[in-house]
Order: sequence, then C-alpha cells, then structure tokens
Amino acid sequence: MTTTPELGRWDDLAAARTRGDVGEGIASVLALLGMPDLVSFAGGFPDPETFPRERVSTLLQEFAASGEATAFQYAPTRGLAGPLAALADRLETLQDRRPADDELLITSGAIEALELICKSFLDPGDLVVVEGPTYLGAIQAFRSFEATLVAVPMDEHGLDVEDLERRLAGGLRPKLVYSIPDHQNPAGVSLAADRRAPLVELARHYGFLIVEDVAYRELGFSEEALPSLWSLASDVVVQTGTT
Repeated sequence: MTTTPELGRWDDLAAARTRGDVGEGIASVLALLGMPDLVSFAGGFPDPETFPRERVSTLLQEFAASGEATAFQYAPTRGLAGPLAALADRLETLQDRRPADDELLITSGAIEALELICKSFLDPGDLVVVEGPTYLGAIQAFRSFEATLVAVPMDEHGLDVEDLERRLAGGLRPKLVYSIPDHQNPAGVSLAADRRAPLVELARHYGFLIVEDVAYRELGFSEEALPSLWSLASDVVVQTGTT
C-alpha cells in the first residue's frame, strides 16, 4: 500500500545544510524580475540583442543534417575534445598561459565549478576566506558544504592582502581563499597589480588554495588587463570562468 506523506513532512528529513537561507538568496532575488517596470541589476544577464540567434540556428540545422550523432550522446566528463582545445587556445591568448590537458574542465556554469571544488577540498567546519562583500552564489556554495566563512575587507584596490597576511600570521588557517580579482562582484573594484604576486606568495607560504573567479575579467575596456592569479601561480590557483 502506498501512502502520500503529509505536506511538509519531507522538510523534517532534509539535511541540516539545506535549511535556512542556503539556496534561497539568488532565487528570491531573481523572482523579482517579473515585477513590471523593474530594472534589475541582480542577475548577470547579457543583452538579448547580443545573442547570435541566426548563427546558432544555422549551425544546429547543419549539424542535425550531417548525421553526426556525437553531440546527442553523453560527453566525456571533462568535455568534448574540440571545445576543450578551443578554450585552451583562448586562455593562452588572453592570459598568456596554456593549461595542460588535465587542467581544464567544462562545467555548467561557475556554481557547478565551485561545488566541485568544495566537494574535492572542504570538510564541515573548514575555513574559507572570502572578500567582503562577495558573490552571493559563492557564499551559498561554500555554506552548502558547511564551511566556515571569514570575510577580509576590500578597499579601492581590491582585497586587503596586508590584512589577510596579518590574520594568517595570527593563526588563521583557511583551506581556500575565494577571490574575484577583476571587476569584483558586487564591489566592482579590481585587485591592484602590486597585490597579486603577494597574494599568491601567501598561498604558497601558508598552504591554502586560491579559487580565482574571472567571470568578469574581459569586461575591462579602459585599462590594460592585469595578469590573472592563475597565470602567476598555477600551482596554488584554480580558476573558474565563463566564455
């Protein structure tokens, strides 16, 4: 005999990490998009006018007519060889460093990448340093893996690396330091050139991993691009991005 549980019963069975505000922040903000006359800066939505609709439609039709079935099958975990090679070429062009074959992984957005990093490195209670303030989606990802977050302030030149160094010298031992060094979300500032090398040296000295989010790196139009943290120190930096 099958019975239907009472409404809300499954809430009592939910894991503790899923309760509270975890997972609700972005959803509640994006829900406001349906309000009339609202101009929202909450989500990073591209201008629909920039979508290459005709080009994509043509390519899909050509592919479907070709009889090639690979794109309709399951792909390798890391991604298809063609897109991986194209991404490696792009990284080499934009950041002057090419990832090794086993250093590149295609994910369904930055959140999946962050969750894979959390799954690989974090145990409940582990410390994660974030910029104050920082991207809400990253906060939710770290909290969902029961990390303890420590915010380090920023100024007009980005993360206060000297403040981080003082805390590390005082005994702070994070596993991860999450940074958006270029056009930071939500502050909009970029990490100064003279703070980038010291940050990666701290990672080497104290043994933590820097998670560099470069989703907005290519949005700078008036200044010369600064070296990414990953290009400076791929041994202590894992980078997430979008293209």
